[in-house]
Amino acid sequence: MKRFFFTSIFSFIIGFIGLTQNDNEAVIMTLENEDITLGDFEYIFRKNNNEDITTQAALDEYIELFVNYKLKVKAAKDAKLDTNNAFIAELKGYRKQLARPYLTDSDLLDKLTKQAYERKKTEVKAKHILVRVVLDAEPADTLIAWNKIKTLRDRITTGGEDFETVAKSSGGSEDPSVKDNGGDLGFFSAFQMVYPFEEAAYNTEPGNISHILRTRYGYHILKVEETRPARGQVLVAHIMTKAGNLSNEATQKRAEEKINEIYQKYINGEEFGELSRKYSEDATTSKQGGKLPWFGTRKMVKSFEDVAFNLKDSGSVSVPFYTEYGWHIIQKLDEKVIGDFDQLKAEIKTKVSKDSRAEKTKKSFLNKLKKEYAICTKEKSLKHIYQSADSSFFTKDWAITKPKKLKKKALTIEDKKFTLADFNSYMTKKKRRANTDVAETFIKNTYSDWIDDELLAHEDSKLEMKHKPFRQLMQEYRDGILLFELTDELVWSKAIKDSTGLEQFYQNNKPNYTWPDRFSVKTYSTNSESISTEIMGLLSNQVDKDSILAIINDSSELNANYENGIFSVDEKAYLKNINNSKDEITVVESEGKFYVIKLLQFIPSKEKELKEAKGIITSDFQGYLEQRWINELRSKYNYTVHKDVLYSIAND
Repeated sequence: MKRFFFTSIFSFIIGFIGLTQNDNEAVIMTLENEDITLGDFEYIFRKNNNEDITTQAALDEYIELFVNYKLKVKAAKDAKLDTNNAFIAELKGYRKQLARPYLTDSDLLDKLTKQAYERKKTEVKAKHILVRVVLDAEPADTLIAWNKIKTLRDRITTGGEDFETVAKSSGGSEDPSVKDNGGDLGFFSAFQMVYPFEEAAYNTEPGNISHILRTRYGYHILKVEETRPARGQVLVAHIMTKAGNLSNEATQKRAEEKINEIYQKYINGEEFGELSRKYSEDATTSKQGGKLPWFGTRKMVKSFEDVAFNLKDSGSVSVPFYTEYGWHIIQKLDEKVIGDFDQLKAEIKTKVSKDSRAEKTKKSFLNKLKKEYAICTKEKSLKHIYQSADSSFFTKDWAITKPKKLKKKALTIEDKKFTLADFNSYMTKKKRRANTDVAETFIKNTYSDWIDDELLAHEDSKLEMKHKPFRQLMQEYRDGILLFELTDELVWSKAIKDSTGLEQFYQNNKPNYTWPDRFSVKTYSTNSESISTEIMGLLSNQVDKDSILAIINDSSELNANYENGIFSVDEKAYLKNINNSKDEITVVESEGKFYVIKLLQFIPSKEKELKEAKGIITSDFQGYLEQRWINELRSKYNYTVHKDVLYSIAND
């Protein structure tokens, strides 16, 4: 209920933003001590009025809505609704969402989005070798890993050894799957590998060995085998028989024999979906006729995927084949290629914002901020923390040995100063997620993160000042939440909760809620005049409804329809000319149809009871409360509308 009303009111206030877009503009309205400019009004007026000609009448009509809005917002602020915790929390949540696009390098984000789209159109097949080392490893450990991966690369590039042989050799790849696949990753596309790996794959020519690259898993080298156009996605249904343990020959044979029997039934003309429902041992899909979700490269095991994509036409069916899950038959249902960039842009941009590419846009943005703002780092101050970082550093009991040192400066951003105490507080929270057990390494890395976070927070605090669209949007949300809360309290919820007020409103306005003349009828409708005559005869002979329909619709179910109920002429136009006598049977022709009507009761016009029209009465009561509130606000606050300024934008 709350959000429904919020949406309704927000559609009106969406343009009410920015109180002083231009201090030099003429004042269109003064509310108490606040001047509202013509620019404020014209912005929302143009946003909500698309007419080429602006008339004084249109301006007069709209200024009334504008005044009402400004008065309500004024009342909400005077009631200090903008100071309560619920309001602050809700606005904070909205602000966090709205700020995100302003706290990244948007130009780089767009470039990475376009890059990802182009890469999605091509799939790369590659092999890789991994030497594990964590990102926060000590320099000595990092060097060991680097020397190892370099040696492995040299064995291939200068020693002439086979990539797979080196990967599988003693002291080779540390990827546990290498013993099974020799480092072969198969085909992949954008977003299916971590970004540095993807970068190397798409920037290495087929047949070549990549440079050494680092990811969160360690150091890698890869060999690009080949590329191909992206397969897109395919939609299939399947039938599966489970093969069980590979060493159990009897089970294997049973599964194979069963799938072949099912396949023969398909060849003999039985429907694929029905066969899946009857015989497939995949319980998750058999009820849907074996239908699987859409999938692309790397979403299924390779053997299954290859068969699915090799089926040419929709409706074509594979021969039985084996995967590690059992025996299958696949029917191709549909396929789709990579869509246009404009179609996929929003989806891809969201993915870019969430994967490791986002770090690249964040880093680029931070570099811009570091150039824009005067920043002074005090890394030397960290020595006071280093000196205290004993064996208890990563425990809750650790504390700096010289607390007075915490007053020392640790960072300055423009005129804002931060102390070691600020950094220590930040660091203490981070320790729970430390990726290293070496205190000094952790402190250095955390200091760098802290600078970045404080710099982003500093920029965040300036968004309203630096970006007019953001300022306007925040004003929009702020006023919208305020107005909702107050309107809900004084109008919407009040109308629902105030049963006494609702009753009094109903009593004062009874004549507005009246039933029209109504008819309780049984009605048979048909397109045939002769059938209507036959129905009338059966009714006159008091034949019951079921028997009438059975007789009339014997040759076709479409001959006649039946309905009964209480209706007005507004609801059923064919009731206009019927006889008001009880049990009278009338045949009426209306809009090409014939209606055989038996009147059970004529119900003359009368006032509705409250319970009979509570919904519309409550709605009207809300309107009454709102108008009364507006009248009170117009009496309470001093305001002036300057019509000469208002009419200056008229062009009629």
